Amino acid sequence: MRYTLIRTGAGRSVLVQTVHHIIADGWSVPPMLRTLLAEYHAPGSVYPVGGYRDYVGWLAGQDQDESDRVWRQELAGLPGPSLVAEGHTPSERFADIAAEPADDIDIAARSAGVPLSVAVHSAWAVTLGGILRGRDVVFGSTVSGRDAEVPGIRDMVGLFINTIPVRARWAATDTAYDLLAAVKEHQSAVLAHQHVSLARIGRQSGAGSLFDTLVVFDVATDVDALRGPDDTLTIADIVNEGAPHYPLTLVVERSQDGRPRFNLIYDGELLRRESAEAILSTFTRTLTELLSRPDALVDALTPEADSAPEQVAPTTLGELFDTAAHRDPAATAVTQCALDGSTRSMTYGELRASKDELASALRAAGVRPGRRVAVAVPRSLEQVVALVAVVTAGGAYVPLDLAYPDERLEYILADAAPRSSSWTGNSATASPGCWSAPEWRPGCSSRVTISRRPTAPRPGRGRRTRRTSSTPPARPAGPRASLSRTRRWRRSSPTPVRTWASARTTYGSSSTPSPSTSPSGSCGAPSRTAASCWCRSTG
Repeated sequence: MRYTLIRTGAGRSVLVQTVHHIIADGWSVPPMLRTLLAEYHAPGSVYPVGGYRDYVGWLAGQDQDESDRVWRQELAGLPGPSLVAEGHTPSERFADIAAEPADDIDIAARSAGVPLSVAVHSAWAVTLGGILRGRDVVFGSTVSGRDAEVPGIRDMVGLFINTIPVRARWAATDTAYDLLAAVKEHQSAVLAHQHVSLARIGRQSGAGSLFDTLVVFDVATDVDALRGPDDTLTIADIVNEGAPHYPLTLVVERSQDGRPRFNLIYDGELLRRESAEAILSTFTRTLTELLSRPDALVDALTPEADSAPEQVAPTTLGELFDTAAHRDPAATAVTQCALDGSTRSMTYGELRASKDELASALRAAGVRPGRRVAVAVPRSLEQVVALVAVVTAGGAYVPLDLAYPDERLEYILADAAPRSSSWTGNSATASPGCWSAPEWRPGCSSRVTISRRPTAPRPGRGRRTRRTSSTPPARPAGPRASLSRTRRWRRSSPTPVRTWASARTTYGSSSTPSPSTSPSGSCGAPSRTAASCWCRSTG
């Protein structure tokens, strides 16, 4: 923890308190400030009240087996995780929007006989269900952790908060009243077990990462309560700054008049502002409807209640790029940032033309659905072209890291048995002997191989084969679920989104170039060498 005092003018300063979450949470701010002010005005008057050791002792005394049983029971039958952006990596472009319903939500919640938390959780569940097209969803909720039976815990400084999953499910015949009652029952069931770590809860469900959206109830610090009648040092305002990592976080806070105010924090590289506003508008409208229409069917409260869940047609990465290119061919599709600070970019139109030309050459070389193509191209624009061209032709790409030893590359090529190959421009001087046999020969400058061993075509195209130095050979991966999820997200968004390809061939973290929403001009991985890409088949 660190304090920095910044003097901004006569009689006014800004005190910056930097606190790592490992020693304190947001609920610790009031007691920390009270202690600071008390010590400032009367040095030596502060004395410790309880300690974190008492809380740790309380945790050790809890029945872990009973907690495991409760969480296992509450998550039983969960169809899967509720992820709006599978594989999401937080960017530095988080933004937020706020909304305050016209109706008095506190009064409406009391009239419905439920706490505000139950109403908010229910409304967010319906909103999330609309995004994911489901009636059984799970999301995270941050709890204070200060309900433990430890003397003085509300005035302690420490990390007591915890994030727990909230599950909400409803049937086609369930009403708003039914959903509110079910969420209230779920909250009551897990109340005594909110101290269990999220990792342990995840193990009970067997689903790994359960969610990527979060609901937080913010407890604002009352600065007036921190002022004494004779204080010479007073706090005028408090501003909290954090680092969110979930793609969507709903923060419930209180406005100056005490009414609930809802703040949606979203990743600006994943979602446009218009789409975030639509999500928040759906949530606030659903919240009001749940509380004011208890007899209405839950499905009737969703934005697309009159339409059946949309069936997402299977699609390939090449088709997604074609759609983006048709929508805005002049938009920047991918930018390569070199180590010297220079950049190279391709528009969607240029990318489509290049990958179509290469895909035609691949088809002429015998690439068909299920056939494998070795790709030995450094991280560059050409790599993106090569990978998208392979899946456009229907093949499965096998990425090769040229920094690997010859023996490792021989093993990968022999096991994957690709039909054709893509390689770097500096391999054009390869010895002709490298092409004379169906296996790659050590010492050749081009890491290539040709094989006639076919694989049976399977439904869906656009695959990749991954090899790591620590895992056994894997079969070509099928079309990734994240592609269809991204497609579903796009269709439910009120405004179109652009896609860009991020391709990595570092083994251990290799991935299919997957579409994700991003502003044009996003930088891919830097490349040390310029590269060109060819394909060749010897049989």
